Formats: sequence, C-alpha cells, structure tokens
Amino acid sequence: MSQASHALQETQAVVPPAEAKRAEVKPMPLVPARIDMHPSVFRVAFVCWLALLSVFWVTFFVSTNALFMVVVSTFYAVVFFGVPYTFWRINPKRAAPRQGLHEFMRAPFETMYGVVSGRDALLQVILVPLAVTIGGIGMAIAIHAARAAY
Repeated sequence: MSQASHALQETQAVVPPAEAKRAEVKPMPLVPARIDMHPSVFRVAFVCWLALLSVFWVTFFVSTNALFMVVVSTFYAVVFFGVPYTFWRINPKRAAPRQGLHEFMRAPFETMYGVVSGRDALLQVILVPLAVTIGGIGMAIAIHAARAAY
C-alpha cells in the first residue's frame, strides 16, 4: 500500500460521513417584503448631510477663502436635495406609510441583492453620509486644535 492511499484512509477514519455535522437551514418568514423605502430613512440621510454642512460652516467661518468653498458646497447641496424633492412633489401622492420607522426596521425589505431587514436597508442608505460626517467632525476638531496652538 502506498503512502498516499494510507493517508487517505486515515482521513476517512477520522471524520466518517455519518458523523459529519450538517448546517441548519432556517426558512425565511413568509412575510411580503417592502419595496418602498420609509420616508424617515431619507430624512435621516438628509440630517447627516445637513450636520456635515453645519460642521463645515462652523469650522471654516473664519477663513474667507475656505468659506467661499463652503458656500459653493451649500449651493450644490441645495441642488442635490432640491431636484429629488421637486420630483417627489410632482409625482402623484402616495399613501402615507401605515407603519412607523421602528416597524419598518424590523420588517423585511427587498433590495437588488435580496431581502434584508429594514434596519440593514437604513444602514445601507446612511452609512456613507454618517461616516463622512464623523470624519468631518474629526477634521474640524483637528483644525480648531491647530488654530488654538497658534
């Protein structure tokens, strides 16, 4: 008997197929998934961007050159949020959501990649604006600390 076949027999003896653990499969609940995002999700994302702009205004208010760029960014934000808001106002009225944000976060939500919880859908929408805002706050603290040193 060759060395390779002996190793194969030892491996089979260590983990016999009858004793191998099988993964548990849990069925998805038979609750229809939502396809419309709750309006409060967009409000949370808007508040994150508004907080970032506020941090920029407070941080760069003392510098005329930097303040000009904040003004340009503010006008860009007005357009960035104003156009979708205008289209939303033109669109025929939809019924108000029957459930609150907390119920939305617990219910399943249909995305392009499959069904996730509403909480995960909320995180997908606000993760980038929230991370950028936290980074902006960190930069503002560093800039104010550097100004205070001189």
